[in-house]
Amino acid sequence: MKRTLCIGMVLLLLLTACTAPTKRTALGEEPAYGIYELVFSVECLSGGLFEEWDFVYTYKGEEIQNGHQIRFPLDLFSFYSIQVDAIERKNPDNSYRTALSTAICDGGSGKTEITVTDSKGNTAVYKVICEVLQVGRQYSMQNAKRPD
Repeated sequence: MKRTLCIGMVLLLLLTACTAPTKRTALGEEPAYGIYELVFSVECLSGGLFEEWDFVYTYKGEEIQNGHQIRFPLDLFSFYSIQVDAIERKNPDNSYRTALSTAICDGGSGKTEITVTDSKGNTAVYKVICEVLQVGRQYSMQNAKRPD
């Protein structure tokens, strides 16, 4: 009986020693975060010229650019709703808005179409695409912003 108990304790000790170490905080295990980059592109589907329009991307009231990076937990799956504004360069008061929903995960993407009419009455349709690429991984909360 003692021998069986002793063998069981040794096995338990060996199994415990073989597990990978985990980072812990006072509140429990700290999650891993992915660093994701947003890549925007615009494609003219009909009737317009890119030179006539600027495309502005906004998330939670903050303007973001092509290449914007976000930090998001790897164990979660979510969609971001990004506001897209098409603004006529010659007449900035002439603008159109739509929403683009994109999956936040490596290889995630989203697309939307926006129809605009310039000051001369010409109409164009553009497809706006957002691709998401995981460019890094982070385990520590040091020097990091909270997930959006």
